[in-house]
Amino acid sequence: MRPSADELDSLIIDDSTCLVNLAHFGIPQFAEVFPDNYKQDWRKLPREIPDDFVREFGHWCGEHGVKGKYSIVPYPAMVGWVDRVLPGWTKQELEASLKLVRELMMPNWDIHPEMVSHTRGIDTKTGRPYPEATAAFMENWGFSVGMSVDQMADYVAYGLRILKNAGLECEGMTTPGGFGSRSMESLAQGTLQACRDVYGTQIPHYFRDLYTDDRSVAPLVQYASDLETDNPKCVVSIIGCTGDWLGSSAARATGWAAGTAWNAARWISTLQRTCRAGGCHRSSAAENRRSSSATGRACISTVRRWASTSSRRSSAVLKPATIT
Repeated sequence: MRPSADELDSLIIDDSTCLVNLAHFGIPQFAEVFPDNYKQDWRKLPREIPDDFVREFGHWCGEHGVKGKYSIVPYPAMVGWVDRVLPGWTKQELEASLKLVRELMMPNWDIHPEMVSHTRGIDTKTGRPYPEATAAFMENWGFSVGMSVDQMADYVAYGLRILKNAGLECEGMTTPGGFGSRSMESLAQGTLQACRDVYGTQIPHYFRDLYTDDRSVAPLVQYASDLETDNPKCVVSIIGCTGDWLGSSAARATGWAAGTAWNAARWISTLQRTCRAGGCHRSSAAENRRSSSATGRACISTVRRWASTSSRRSSAVLKPATIT
């Protein structure tokens, strides 16, 4: 957001994917684990996010210069795989939805996997969910706790490969809910390893933290290495700072959780009203990075500049550096 100009500049779109409405299919899975917290009548929610909605929203963003991050959950709520089949939709419908993302969204938006299912933890060896329907085996809660770097890299890479098979380019990932919050070192290093292994990404990045207080939201360069070579490495934590307007409890009470029919124009109008009302008190983290390639070039410059001015050589976390 650019609140001083009272207009949208960039957005971080979470929980999105092709066709599947995660609210419809995910709420019953959350309710199985947390029955007191998820009482919405998910059967009344639409099962599909229609491509017409994405097309209208994407064209509006293109006309107004709005860019950002757009999640594609690879195995959304375990309904199906976006690189193979989504039961309930034809192969042609899935291919058309992916084509829309590739041609309309991908030129101006960073495409991210938001882990694998956004609900249950998945066994990457079998592709099936672990049998335990508990918080410890839900991606949003405890599934990532205790993961080693290699385990994290394997899990992130599993999601990335699905999107790569679907013809989508990715330079980073987004964590669902609390994923990685208690395994931060593994999350950062695992993302670095997975993105470089699957896509050959020069400077991977990830969305995990959100600050709405006075802490810096400058992108955080982490685990820099090989700084004096032609192949420097690091990973960047992109920090959000505007809160969750449409996924908040208040928004859910009047929006998707209440079964309200929303079209793209109505969402856009809501976002604009929120900005005018002061809902965005600072520019979003996405405004700090117009594209992944620009961030990559800036990160390389940053780590090399740090290397040239410091005698310290370490793979430890660097202090926040402003990426322009």
